[in-house]
Amino acid sequence: MQITTDIFMLETITPQYDDFILRWNFGGNSSLISLNSNKKREMLISSEHWFADISDLFYFDNHKKLMGINISIPNINCRIKITSNFAGFCSLNLLNDKLFNVSPMKFRFFDPIKKILFLFNEENIQGEVSCYSLYKDFFIMAQDNKFIGYILNNPIKYLTDNEFGFMDDVTEPSAEEYFIFDCFFEYISDNKLEEFNDDMSKLVFYVNENLQKKLNSIKSDYRRNIFFQELNSLFEYYCG
Repeated sequence: MQITTDIFMLETITPQYDDFILRWNFGGNSSLISLNSNKKREMLISSEHWFADISDLFYFDNHKKLMGINISIPNINCRIKITSNFAGFCSLNLLNDKLFNVSPMKFRFFDPIKKILFLFNEENIQGEVSCYSLYKDFFIMAQDNKFIGYILNNPIKYLTDNEFGFMDDVTEPSAEEYFIFDCFFEYISDNKLEEFNDDMSKLVFYVNENLQKKLNSIKSDYRRNIFFQELNSLFEYYCG
């Protein structure tokens, strides 16, 4: 199955990227999901931004084997109703040894009850989808043998403040913490910005007023500090 004209997904019998590290680089209104090899990047053949064409970043070695991914989390919320079926493991392989572009996903859906973050590129996804495991909690999502997005299970578990940062994998995220992040996704979104007539300063002030008082429910000092710092950064930039 092709992810793009340059990247092919191959079904495998066993996991291929167990030695990689998965992170959610939380950056307020600009977040990334990164999956990176522990090996030193020597090469690389990669995707890149091209003029006005924004690109997710995929890195491959000289043998066209995957070395890393940086996937942007979009800012448009869109609910979906699907049944996901585990379809096996997979690898990503480069078809051409040249620079290329990978269009980011357009929509997101954060489910605080099931603890899942969906990233996808079509609004009307419904019914059954197949999930191919890239990593323990990170999946390629397909329907009718067509790539449609990604699934990240237990997303808060992987939260950090940079692409190669520390993660608190000891303090289990609580249900309250998932609902705080759900509120954040609802508030810091293109959807909510429209309600504020595209006035980001008013939106950020609203978010700050509604979320600051809830941060003590985040049990992890590390994750609470990241969240607090991102709220403050947004407030200082837009309202300071």
